[in-house]
Amino acid sequence: MKKTGLDGLRWISPELVMLGLGCVRDRRERNKWRSPQNEVITLDGDRVYNHSTGAGGGGAVDVVMHVTGWTLGASAGWLRRFAATSEAIDGEIEHRCEPSRSDDVEVPDFSPPPASEAAWPRALAYLVGRGLDPQILETLRSSGDVFAEEKHQETDEVDRDRSARAGEVVFRTRPIINVTFLRRAYDGTPTGVVRRGIFGDFKQTLGKKEAGCFSVGNRLAPDVIAIVESPVDAISYRQLHSPDDMLVLSSDGAGTVYRPLLDRFPNAEIRLAQDADAAGDAMAERLRALFSTRRILRDRPLSAKDWNDVLRQRCRQTCNLYPDAP
Repeated sequence: MKKTGLDGLRWISPELVMLGLGCVRDRRERNKWRSPQNEVITLDGDRVYNHSTGAGGGGAVDVVMHVTGWTLGASAGWLRRFAATSEAIDGEIEHRCEPSRSDDVEVPDFSPPPASEAAWPRALAYLVGRGLDPQILETLRSSGDVFAEEKHQETDEVDRDRSARAGEVVFRTRPIINVTFLRRAYDGTPTGVVRRGIFGDFKQTLGKKEAGCFSVGNRLAPDVIAIVESPVDAISYRQLHSPDDMLVLSSDGAGTVYRPLLDRFPNAEIRLAQDADAAGDAMAERLRALFSTRRILRDRPLSAKDWNDVLRQRCRQTCNLYPDAP
């Protein structure tokens, strides 16, 4: 018979708890983790230590308390819900752990491209111009989920001054700046990026879509998971709805969705918030059939094609701060 009291909760693997809380393991120091609040956590066996608070303890309940700052009662309550809804937890306590759908997805090694601190102000201005909240963007930047990239591209225009100094023809260059959104596996491992050029309409996705996704919001225990088509739409949807119990993930187009993250929270309501077009409607119907046993709702944008357009409409109506952006 499964243990359900406080002592029974201490049997749960601290590593599984860290993953369930949205912590990300350091790629080099395997006992070091980064919490969603960007705090450094050391996990040594069942012993946990929060370097920001200077406090620690032992066992799964203490892990929740020292990662989140919650009380004993709140931590135990979260852990009970987590144990009740996690196939991995059930299997471990019964000593017959079966691979979950999440374990079946091979996560390839991926090294995110280097961020350009110098280019961030221009990238931030571009995103704010699309109506996105600077505070949310800075939080995502601090966690590494959003950053700027910059490179210089040679043009056909001759730089006469530099050519004269060099004694040969030197062409002018122009900066290419991308806003880059990090895609992660359910355990926080980077699996790819989505790039969006701040000049023109350049878009690029690196990494396998089925291996991870960009997400924003409550990664600990969401009651609602909304699916949109782009990282900008994900942030927009989060701003427009903003409940603390919501997680918004991007499918990066109307093709596939990162299912392991949805499977981690089987009791969460799914909102199909794809674009208001034929491709978005078709994807919503496919997902409705795929998750037919879940609580599911089609949340189609009513006044515009996508959620960033809805956000910019609202911004223009309320404060007239954000002009049209491409």
